[in-house]
Amino acid sequence: MDRFGNAVTNLTAAHARGPAAFTVKKHRIPAAGTYARVARGRALAVLGSSGTYELSVREGSFAKAFHAKPATRERRRGVRRLPAWRRSCA
Repeated sequence: MDRFGNAVTNLTAAHARGPAAFTVKKHRIPAAGTYARVARGRALAVLGSSGTYELSVREGSFAKAFHAKPATRERRRGVRRLPAWRRSCA
């Protein structure tokens, strides 16, 4: 998790086969180019400055909304279980 409550993954755009989407606690989270592409309070995945996907909530905290903690394991569509978050140095 970073200091904003975003879940920083170890997945890059190269991992995606087509449009990227994540599933967290049975919620589909689409990859979006910017926060403006989703409504306030909705979850999205964006490519962060390190080149990996970050799971976020527009104008909110992904960690609070999904009760996520560092090292939580989730699933990315089309791939078997992968560690979805990594500890953030931020």
